[in-house]
Amino acid sequence: MRRDLGRRAWGVVVLASLMSASLPAQSVTVTGRVLHGGADDRPVARQVVVLHESRRGGGGPVDSTRTDAAGRYRLTIPRADSTAVYLVSTLFRDVAYFSRELRVEGRTLSEAEPIVVYDTTAGGPPMRLDRRLLTLFQAGKDGGRPVLELLEITNPGRRTRIAADTASPVWTVALPAGAMGWEAGEGDLSPQALRVAGDLVQVFAPIGPGAPRQISFHYSLTGSTVRIPVDQWTKELDLLVEDSTAVPAGALFDALGSHDFEGRRFTAYRAGPLDAGTEVTVRFARAPMRPERLVPYVAGMAGLALAWGLWVALRRKAV
Repeated sequence: MRRDLGRRAWGVVVLASLMSASLPAQSVTVTGRVLHGGADDRPVARQVVVLHESRRGGGGPVDSTRTDAAGRYRLTIPRADSTAVYLVSTLFRDVAYFSRELRVEGRTLSEAEPIVVYDTTAGGPPMRLDRRLLTLFQAGKDGGRPVLELLEITNPGRRTRIAADTASPVWTVALPAGAMGWEAGEGDLSPQALRVAGDLVQVFAPIGPGAPRQISFHYSLTGSTVRIPVDQWTKELDLLVEDSTAVPAGALFDALGSHDFEGRRFTAYRAGPLDAGTEVTVRFARAPMRPERLVPYVAGMAGLALAWGLWVALRRKAV
């Protein structure tokens, strides 16, 4: 009896493995439209669109086609990978536009949000700085204070802003004087499109109208006073300070309380809107209060995730 039961169980295992091996990965059809941004969002015909697959260890184009007279396209993922990320791109006026990430797991049809493309210009109305967040960490033993910045900028025009040449950035923002070790971080724009020239961060990436674009960078400062230059109208300035001795001044700041994050304690402040020329300072005691918690230089996605998580949490509480 036991031998028969064992044979049956083994037979079920073999049959299940054969069935799963014979089942092909599910194909998914991706549909969507390409529209020209403007007053009427008219369709763009004969526009080449490409479906991309991105997964750990590889990826690349999966399918391509041209839009019809109504700006519609139809693409196919022959073997959808539930661990991969899929999106659609198109190149218009030498600027690449992308759809949002597509949801394909458990589906045979996925409708992408319209890809809106624009004409380009090197002029137009000034870019708008919607938010600027500075995370000021504890000073290190060498006196250097790591600073991580996250910014949101918006193109209020009706055309994609591009750089006229390699010497004419799309947008700039001033750094505090004496910033050292500047490095670009991750965001909506490629880090390769960000440069630093003196005390200015320059952006050379195309920026389309619509939703704000996020950029990040980090650097180090020395001294007991941080002077934050406001070189343009700024809708909102946020500070996260890992030092209870800090005293912000120069603008009407709202104190948003202290917040613990991964064993660190930050005090949050918010001000804005601020006019260009506003002088904002943050003063610290000359010696750190708790030298045992000196923070090493923070770089890359770890620092970005920390600051971004705090910022999002504070914004949710404020709504």
